[in-house]
Amino acid sequence: MVNIVNKSKGQNFWIDRDGRNNLKGIPGDETNPAILPNDLIWRFLNEDPDARKGFREFLPIMLPEEQERLQAIVDSCPSIMDDDKLYDQDYEDKVQKRLGGTRVNIPITHQNVPRPVIERSGLIVRGGGRSL
Repeated sequence: MVNIVNKSKGQNFWIDRDGRNNLKGIPGDETNPAILPNDLIWRFLNEDPDARKGFREFLPIMLPEEQERLQAIVDSCPSIMDDDKLYDQDYEDKVQKRLGGTRVNIPITHQNVPRPVIERSGLIVRGGGRSL
C-alpha cells in the first residue's frame, strides 16, 4: 500500500515518505509502471483540495505519456478539479448555521444501539371509578 499521508508544511500531496512522486508511471508499462491506479488518483482529486493543488503543480513537469494519462483522468470528470466543491461537513455546517443555533437532534437509526428496557411494575388499574 502506498502511503500518501506525508502532508507536512510545504510538501506536495503526491510525494510519499520516500520522496517519490506517486503520480508517476503508466499502467502496463514495465519500464515506467504506475505507482497509483487511475481510480485512486481520481478519488484523491475528488476528495482532497491539497491533492488537486499538488496535481496542478506536477502535471506540467511530468513526462508526455504521464501527462496524457493524468489528463485523461481529469477529462473523464472535469468537475473533480473544482475547488468550490461543497463537502458533506461543509454542507452540514451551512445547514446548521441557517437554523440560527436551533438544536436539531436526529436519532441514530443506522447503528445497533440497544433500546432501553421498560420494566412493568405489575400495577393493575381496574375500572369502576368515577365517570364524568
